[in-house]
Amino acid sequence: MNTSRSLKNMQGMAGMGILAALMVVSVVTVIAVKQSWQNELDMLRSGHRWAGMQADAYIRGAEQLAVLVLEKDKQTNKFDSIHDQEKEFWNTPIESPTDVGALRIAVTDLQGRINLNALGTPDQKDPDGKHLGSALKYSEQQRRFIRFLQTIPLDDDGTVMDVSTAEGILDAVRDWVDADSNVSGFAGAEADYYSGLEVPISISNGPMTSTSELLHIKGMTPRLFMGLRPYVNVLPATAELNINTMDQVLTRGFGGPNDLQPLDETLAGDFYSDIASSAIEKSADIQTIPWIEANYPPSQNSQTGMDLSGLTVSSTWFEADITVSVGDHVRSGRALIDRNGNKVQVVRRSDSPF
Repeated sequence: MNTSRSLKNMQGMAGMGILAALMVVSVVTVIAVKQSWQNELDMLRSGHRWAGMQADAYIRGAEQLAVLVLEKDKQTNKFDSIHDQEKEFWNTPIESPTDVGALRIAVTDLQGRINLNALGTPDQKDPDGKHLGSALKYSEQQRRFIRFLQTIPLDDDGTVMDVSTAEGILDAVRDWVDADSNVSGFAGAEADYYSGLEVPISISNGPMTSTSELLHIKGMTPRLFMGLRPYVNVLPATAELNINTMDQVLTRGFGGPNDLQPLDETLAGDFYSDIASSAIEKSADIQTIPWIEANYPPSQNSQTGMDLSGLTVSSTWFEADITVSVGDHVRSGRALIDRNGNKVQVVRRSDSPF
């Protein structure tokens, strides 16, 4: 009887010992797995940190390469064009393998786009100080913007806005970028309008610093914004549109001083073909483009010719779009490059378009 009880006690103690051993093994296993996971995580973080540092170094080096290319271009050319790849080598993307991956640099002339900050001028007046009516009250930069707005599809059916709606968008944009608090036209908007929205917005009353500010403009829609964004910039108000580097779609924004309707697509295509085939090396030569001479011949009456103000053939503002791969790690960056005067330098950096 005592023997049987002792045997049971021994069996119970053995079971407790096995259970305790299993618990110890489980705890040790959990600790080992956690430590292993932590070590792998630390190694992964270190790898990403190392790859990120290398990518940043390559991006900074690529920026300086873009600066050198633009410096060299300025020394050899007095104009900028996307139609002469042999001379304008800045317009050819640079793609190169590296010791740890690959590098791509694409330089874009930002002055090939409509400058939103140049649209803040007040209505034009006649020599007697009286306000002008119709299209003549706008600057030519503003008229080009109004015409171009009417070419952007607002839905899948290709519907476009009418001229009065386009004038309203222009008024809202110039109220955003001008320094005063006077509402422009019938559809402009100043601080009172934006502060009264369900989600109030502080208006800048000054130059835009990013094209994304367009999203806040009165009358703007996501579809319209996406249609505008590739063709606009936010540069100093004095930065002009380079006719040699603009996209073909922007030619529809040209016209006579009395006209706010966009150019017919066929006419605009012919105009662009002449631009692409002409060697426009001086701003004064713009008037000699055959298409302009044929359709808007110079005249003593300034209202019958084409207003060529706000145009240039040489640029000072460029964007370097850089992509670097380091192993599986890919990083992109953009640099705003100022080539004004004798110095070429990076003045801003961003992960999104300027």
